[in-house]
Amino acid sequence: MKKLLILLAFLLVLPMASYALPAGDAPATEALFSPADNLEAAWIYVINTAKKTIHISCFGITNDNIANALIDKDLSGVEVVVCCDKLQSYARGSDIDKLRANGVEVIIKQTSTLEHNKMIAVDGVNGVIGSYNLSENAQEQDNSIVLFWRTPEQVKKIEAVWRAIYDRDAPAVASKQAPPEPKTETYTAPKQEVSPSASSDSKTVQCKAVTQKGTRCKRMTSDPSGYCWQHK
Repeated sequence: MKKLLILLAFLLVLPMASYALPAGDAPATEALFSPADNLEAAWIYVINTAKKTIHISCFGITNDNIANALIDKDLSGVEVVVCCDKLQSYARGSDIDKLRANGVEVIIKQTSTLEHNKMIAVDGVNGVIGSYNLSENAQEQDNSIVLFWRTPEQVKKIEAVWRAIYDRDAPAVASKQAPPEPKTETYTAPKQEVSPSASSDSKTVQCKAVTQKGTRCKRMTSDPSGYCWQHK
């Protein structure tokens, strides 16, 4: 009985185990809805079509399969940049650290206002927008996406919004991560102690006092009296 249930479960998910690009070379727009359609597979398919660039704006990424697809593309030489929300980036199960560790550029919004997009632009010609979060459980929820195939006039709108987000948040992230300026130590010479009786225009002369041996004191003094400290 257990084996039968496993087989039935496998057969239920089999129809949505993959996704294929609409046939032909003409521009196409397609709407998909979970849980009936496999939105994860559609996202991964779009990612895998990339030859030059992948630009994403999303709430966060906790879907390991999508994260791995992005890493694979980055390692193949495709420019992969992910802009995402500050709060969700540090949520449990977040793949942000894994993406960064594998070379993917990640830009985290620094303000508390949510970045709630779920969109991708690939090579300027293919794209996706919708309500589908890049999470492990989004496939089980009521979500939707619209795919744009070979439609640069539509994808450029996604690209423009993504670029505005990147230009806004990337400088803030760079300044936050920039190393502090090295401190330069300055040397201050110690002050020379000046005798209260000394002045800038005083002259140093030999002490006028005569010692017990009958010779003149050899000490020098700038005291106005002409005597050193011992003979004053």
